[in-house]
Amino acid sequence: MLIFKQIIKNQKKNINQITLNKLFLKKIYQLDYIKMIQFQLRKLNNQFRKTVFIFHQHMIQQIHFNQIFQNIIIKIIIIVLIIVLWNFLRVLNIIILLINLYVDILIYNMNVNLIVKSNQHQLVEKIEIEQE
Repeated sequence: MLIFKQIIKNQKKNINQITLNKLFLKKIYQLDYIKMIQFQLRKLNNQFRKTVFIFHQHMIQQIHFNQIFQNIIIKIIIIVLIIVLWNFLRVLNIIILLINLYVDILIYNMNVNLIVKSNQHQLVEKIEIEQE
């Protein structure tokens, strides 16, 4: 009977040991699972960092492109303004020349009128002298 009790006691002890082993294995599996999750998180973190770096590089390129584009637009606007100003000055010059021509024509007409009046006056004097 004592042997039987000893066997039962050993079996209980074995069952307890098996239960402890199962719990221990379960904890090991949980640790492995946690390590796997940590690995996946590190992997995702690295991918995120790469993505952020690529996005940052893209933003720098976009800013650089925008600056180049703005410089080109500013140069085009300056060129167009210079052309418009040049044409405006040409038109203004033509208007000034036309005004000068008009003034010259007026002066010429006034001179002609003065000469004609002077000639008429002289002619009238001649006629008066001849009539006397």
